[in-house]
Amino acid sequence: MNNQDPNSRIRRYDFSESNQNHEIVRKKFNVLPWIIGLIVTVVAIVCLINVVTGNSANNLQLFEKNQISKKANSDKKLSRPQTKKHSKPEKNISPFAYAKNFNSVEDAQNWANAMQDNWLADGYNNYTITQDGQGYYVLKFIK
Repeated sequence: MNNQDPNSRIRRYDFSESNQNHEIVRKKFNVLPWIIGLIVTVVAIVCLINVVTGNSANNLQLFEKNQISKKANSDKKLSRPQTKKHSKPEKNISPFAYAKNFNSVEDAQNWANAMQDNWLADGYNNYTITQDGQGYYVLKFIK
């Protein structure tokens, strides 16, 4: 009887005749899953960084495009001969003409109460607060 540990209380029996010399077969350490896991982690981190910094880069590009177009428009205005145009005076649109979104009814009421002198001076006499489909509260002023 072949026992691997001489002080062991468990006796191991081998009834197969072909394997008379038992050797412990160690499972080889598989590196491939670790390498794939590392690659997936690195790709995920790079994608996350691109998403976070990509938005600010897009905003920077939009800002630069706006600056370029403003400069081009101002150059066009300077290159044109200056003639007086008779046009209607531009109407000043009140900031209270547009709806404003808030996270809660209390925020909307507090903002409306804080700006009450301004919207009353612009000719508005009341306001409504409704909830939109996205869970925001919409403040509209009524003339």
